[in-house]
Amino acid sequence: MSSAEDESSEYEKNFWAAERMFKLVENNPEEAWIVLNAIRQATDDDNVLAHLAAGHLEDFINEHGEKFIDRFEELAKNDENFRRLLGGVWQRDKMSDNLCARLKVIALPPEWD
Repeated sequence: MSSAEDESSEYEKNFWAAERMFKLVENNPEEAWIVLNAIRQATDDDNVLAHLAAGHLEDFINEHGEKFIDRFEELAKNDENFRRLLGGVWQRDKMSDNLCARLKVIALPPEWD
């Protein structure tokens, strides 16, 4: 089996977790915030962190960023890794100018770029 086939098989095997996270982000932001933090604290794998930032965290911020921005700013005061994770989130149309500006202040370039 090739590396690409291994990755595809692994992706398919674990897609249930991604679906569960999509639902949490959409329907239960408080629980999603807890899970997102647990994932980011549980790994230093650049591939996982890059996907987390550009995937579920980005979706979370697009949907709930205004409600959670104070928490982001508080966490960013003492957590450089979180700041780098925020740097992997791309701005979207759903983000207000205010939210984008506040994120820009606390985000750092991710180390996986």
